[in-house]
Amino acid sequence: MVIESFVENGIVMQGLPDIDGVIRREVPVTTEINGQGGDIKGFEVVYQQAFDFLLAPFDGLGTSVNFTYAPSDSANVDVYGKSLPIQDNSEKSANAVLWYEKGPLQLRLAANYRSDRLDSLSSPMGEGVVPFWTDSTLYFDMYAGYEFAEDMSIYTSVSNLTEEKEDIYAQWSDHVITQNIFERRITFGIRTRF
Repeated sequence: MVIESFVENGIVMQGLPDIDGVIRREVPVTTEINGQGGDIKGFEVVYQQAFDFLLAPFDGLGTSVNFTYAPSDSANVDVYGKSLPIQDNSEKSANAVLWYEKGPLQLRLAANYRSDRLDSLSSPMGEGVVPFWTDSTLYFDMYAGYEFAEDMSIYTSVSNLTEEKEDIYAQWSDHVITQNIFERRITFGIRTRF
């Protein structure tokens, strides 16, 4: 698929007024810009299965798995002149869910994976382009619910079970410049239908 243009982070020169309101110089400003375009090719494989053929109590088990391979190219290049992918596009991503649903009980464990992805572009000192990458991530989430009446259930969910973090590095994976730390989030609730 050819993409004519897409939104990406970039640097533009912008005039800033002095205290008297007169613009005397331009400075580099990082902002969202229209990218020059690129292409994405790839494939996706999906498998879903309810294991209702198993003996009780395992007949409530099931799984859903998908894998996507989507390499991309853009008009941007790194410090070596190598073509960069479209921003925020992981070449590989995968999701897997194992579930159990039988009677009033519902359980789910999900894993979500993304390979390294281009986060943004930087031009230090206005010389060349240094790509900032987000390192690969693997998130686990969990859900448990129990329907204790015809229209009422209680549930709990845990997001980011293993407290995965995101490392952002400049060009080389050992050059980490920032880190996003996401805490585990636990939710309890009651659902009802009227």
